[in-house]
Amino acid sequence: MPSSATNRPPFYEVCPADKLVWAHWEADSSLYHRGTGETHLLSPLPTEIVRTLERGPLTLTELSAVLAGVCETPDSADWQDKLGRILGDLMALEIVDRRDDED
Repeated sequence: MPSSATNRPPFYEVCPADKLVWAHWEADSSLYHRGTGETHLLSPLPTEIVRTLERGPLTLTELSAVLAGVCETPDSADWQDKLGRILGDLMALEIVDRRDDED
């Protein structure tokens, strides 16, 4: 019988904090990733996603609820789709990782 962990939605987490160096300007942030040697310019929403995930791993549903409150926007399917696309971009940059279980 499959374990209940296989039914859990995936969790998203930020790469180790010691690999990231932040610089903030008025609306944007730059993020230097020591692991890849790349610097990325992030707009406010991706920055907020990374900062939120730095506090601990979350599912897309959990992240959506938290950020809907912060951004004062409805927690809708469109909002979750938008966050999912940004998470995909952040994973491609190796800033965020996806885990299939919390263990």
